[in-house]
Amino acid sequence: MTRKFLVSVVAVLMLLSLGFAPTAGAAGRQDVLVIGMAISDIISLDPAKAFEFSGVGIDAQIYDRLLDFPAGKFDKPEFSLAESY
Repeated sequence: MTRKFLVSVVAVLMLLSLGFAPTAGAAGRQDVLVIGMAISDIISLDPAKAFEFSGVGIDAQIYDRLLDFPAGKFDKPEFSLAESY
């Protein structure tokens, strides 16, 4: 009876020590915004071939234009990469 009691006490202590052990979680930052989006419709990231929403959205972020229009004004383009025309 003493051996069973000792084994059960050790088992309970081990389970309790596991319950209070610190977890090994990844350290996260509070000021990071993670955005997930479905990009399975991308056919190409070539600006001449991209026509789907995801491809065009990514192309707009990685390629710059020679001329660009200011927000809301489509009558006179402004220089972006070009210096003159």
